[in-house]
Amino acid sequence: MKRYAILAVLTAAMTMVGCSDTQKYGVGGAAAGAGAGAIIGNNSSLGSGAGAVIGGAIGGLGGAAYGQHSETEKLKQQQQQQEERRYYDSQQQPSGNGSYQRQY
Repeated sequence: MKRYAILAVLTAAMTMVGCSDTQKYGVGGAAAGAGAGAIIGNNSSLGSGAGAVIGGAIGGLGGAAYGQHSETEKLKQQQQQQEERRYYDSQQQPSGNGSYQRQY
């Protein structure tokens, strides 16, 4: 049984290699939500199956929303770095020996 659990974890990790942050966080949120929902559902009148489905759906949506926010922030940071690099490059003037000197 332990061997199958390790195999399942490795397979899941390998399939997530090419995924975006939205997909990674969505799957992680769904897994965490399903686990929490199963525990909560088992202790209530819903049952563990219904709790897992509801928790998985809510966790997946929450995780995907966080992943989308993370991707947006990364894109904004990359754009800001590119703008700063362009500004820095525009402030340099070539000198007579082929190197660049900063313009003041």
